[in-house]
Amino acid sequence: FDPPLVIAKGYVEDSYRFGPLALAMTNGGCLFINEINRMPENTQNSLLTALDEGILEIPKLKTIKAHEGFFVIATQNPTAHVGVTVLGEALKDRFIWINLTYQSPEEEILIIKQEAQLSDGNTGKIVTISQKIIEITRINTSIRRGSSIRGAIDLATLINQYDSRSSKNWVEAAVMALYNKIELEDGHSQSKKDIITSIVLAVLNKSDFQ
Repeated sequence: FDPPLVIAKGYVEDSYRFGPLALAMTNGGCLFINEINRMPENTQNSLLTALDEGILEIPKLKTIKAHEGFFVIATQNPTAHVGVTVLGEALKDRFIWINLTYQSPEEEILIIKQEAQLSDGNTGKIVTISQKIIEITRINTSIRRGSSIRGAIDLATLINQYDSRSSKNWVEAAVMALYNKIELEDGHSQSKKDIITSIVLAVLNKSDFQ
């Protein structure tokens, strides 16, 4: 509720600010919840009746009945991440699990071209090499979690500010772009910087980047 409006009008619909859940239920739309396991447990519990019975109780106002077409999509982080909470069994029971893989290399290249801030010139080579580098991070046995496409977008944007014909510049840009986007396997002796460097040089050696 909006306090000034409540004072002026009381607990009426004009005084209430509908949130994403209430709007999705009212309009029969999709509620997308990003990183649901960062949501406080008491907030998670508020979803139960909405998902189970299609009902949302708004105290002192009314009960919202979900319109046909209402549904929820949620993503979550790995439980090993700091700051996440364990989803309750009751809430998990109301979702189905869908395993999503990465986009194809061709799709990722299109996304990088669209999202990276690139000038004319060697755009095609920069995009292709950036995509290949992050692809290798996902299959490297030293890396537990490889880079998402964000890493390639950042890498392409950074290397575009340098002379992209220099392998040294590629390494420096890749370390900056990927350092926080990968996780190494436990007990590995090599540093992130060394592993990123070896991946970049291996990709460049197989590419006509100059």
